[in-house]
Amino acid sequence: MNPIRKFLIQRKLKKLEAYEKKLEQIYEKQAAPKTSIHVKDDIKHIHKGFKGQFIQKDTSISFVVLVAVCVLIIVGLTIFYYEKFQGLNDVFQTKLGELNQAYETITKKEGELLENTARLVVTEAGKEDLESQYSDVRGQLNAEKEKNEDLQDTIAVLNDRIAKLEQENKKLQSDNAKLRKRIDDLESQ
Repeated sequence: MNPIRKFLIQRKLKKLEAYEKKLEQIYEKQAAPKTSIHVKDDIKHIHKGFKGQFIQKDTSISFVVLVAVCVLIIVGLTIFYYEKFQGLNDVFQTKLGELNQAYETITKKEGELLENTARLVVTEAGKEDLESQYSDVRGQLNAEKEKNEDLQDTIAVLNDRIAKLEQENKKLQSDNAKLRKRIDDLESQ
C-alpha cells in the first residue's frame, strides 16, 4: 500500500475516533439530568451530521498529489527518453553515413577490379584465342553459304516443278471443261 495513502487513512481514522469520543460525551451529557448545557462551537457542526467533507478534502489533496506525481513522472520520462534517443539517433545517423561511404568506396573498387579483370582476361587470351574464334566463325560461315546454295538449287528445282504442275493443271482443267461440255451436250440430246 502507498505510504501517503496509508498516512491519510490513519489520519482519517484518528479524526473519526475523536468525533466518536465527542459524540459519546455529548450523549452522556444528554442522558444526564437536564441542566443548562453549553455546547462548544466546534462540536455544533457534529450535531448536524457527517457529510464527509473532511474525507473529500483529504481525497482531493491526495488526488491532486497523485496527479502531480504522475505528471512529473511522465515529464521526467519524456525528457529522459528524448535525450537518450536523440543521442542514439545522432549516433545512428553518423554510423549510417559511414556505412554509405564505405559502400560507395567498395562499389567503386569493385567496378575498377572488374575492369582490370576484364582487361587481364582479354590480354591473356591474346591473338591465339581470337584467331581460333575467327577460324571457327569463318568455317561456320562457309558451311552456311554451302547450305544456302543447296537451298537455292532446291528452290529453283521446286519452282520448275511448280510451273510444270501449273501447266498440267491448266491443261487438265481445260480438258475437264471440254469433257463437261460434251457431257452436257450428250445429256441435253
